[in-house]
Amino acid sequence: MKNDNELRKKGMQALVGALGTTEAMRFVAIAMREPFDYTEWRKTLFEDETLESLHEKIRDFEKRQKMKEVIS
Repeated sequence: MKNDNELRKKGMQALVGALGTTEAMRFVAIAMREPFDYTEWRKTLFEDETLESLHEKIRDFEKRQKMKEVIS
């Protein structure tokens, strides 16, 4: 398990990697000023997904991770 600083660093790296620096900072600002109910968010997170579509996304993610390992 990562400590808080490690988790924060990895989270920011993921945001910057996915959104770019400017959009990542904008996301953080939005998240800090607006209330967020994780429980409600989680209830609707996958409501438009099927088991098959989630499985496909997981397989794609695993393939990308393996490719990163090969390249590194």
